Amino acid sequence: MSWNIRIVKYLEEGEPVLALAEVYYNPVGKPVGFCTASAVEENIDDLHQYVDWMKEALAYPIIEFESQFAEPDTVATEQHLSADNSQESNA
Repeated sequence: MSWNIRIVKYLEEGEPVLALAEVYYNPVGKPVGFCTASAVEENIDDLHQYVDWMKEALAYPIIEFESQFAEPDTVATEQHLSADNSQESNA
């Protein structure tokens, strides 16, 4: 599963909020989950890299949680279809 840091807009206690978040993607590139980003690293170089990724996230469009994240059934179906297609190409 791939991930990157993005700005995610979602509702918290009924109010819209923006968060820098680690967004996780299914094999077809649809966002499927996120957690708020926190910069806890083992050394200063890794910390600098993570902060750079956070800064890069500001250049990308905001991901709307309610409308842009894949539904759980969609994720399973897309993964299944992807697996079927790779099996067919190996046949």
